[in-house]
Amino acid sequence: MRFKIIPAQHLVIETLIDLHPEYHKDDKYKDAKHNKWISFQRDWGRIDREFIDSNEVKIFKDCNDISQIQNLINNSINSLTPISKDKNEKSFYNNEDYNNFYNIRNIENKLDLDIDYLWAGSTGGGSSLNMIFHNGVDDNEISKVENMLNDMVPLDTVADELNYSFETEEYHQTPIKVEE
Repeated sequence: MRFKIIPAQHLVIETLIDLHPEYHKDDKYKDAKHNKWISFQRDWGRIDREFIDSNEVKIFKDCNDISQIQNLINNSINSLTPISKDKNEKSFYNNEDYNNFYNIRNIENKLDLDIDYLWAGSTGGGSSLNMIFHNGVDDNEISKVENMLNDMVPLDTVADELNYSFETEEYHQTPIKVEE
């Protein structure tokens, strides 16, 4: 049986993190007020999902129909910790807006599923990028980043030019639907 996993929302967070050495050279700069970062939410017009063959994934091999797969996924995800309560996630997720979001790495591990079925790998239909959180960044830096983005400079290039690192995190919001 072939199916796709479709989350209610696929949250993609892209974060720029300051790499200037004075922020990392000793422990006094490791607290939150000295860490400098800017996080953006990327929204895609379309995310194409890959089909999963139930015979190729151990946890789904004994499922006879799509409702069994759906129940298995629901039960597995319900046993995970949402990012709003997960101490391994960034503290800005610690609010009710993120109660139904789960790190796709945790879903991958729980279902023993190839991460490629969960990533926003094939996308299209345009995208938008909205700043959602920042810490320790002054208005001048924020303005500089916004101007570069308005000039259509890709976020990873912005990171390079500002000597920031660039990381992407992805989350799925429940309910997660199984679709044939």
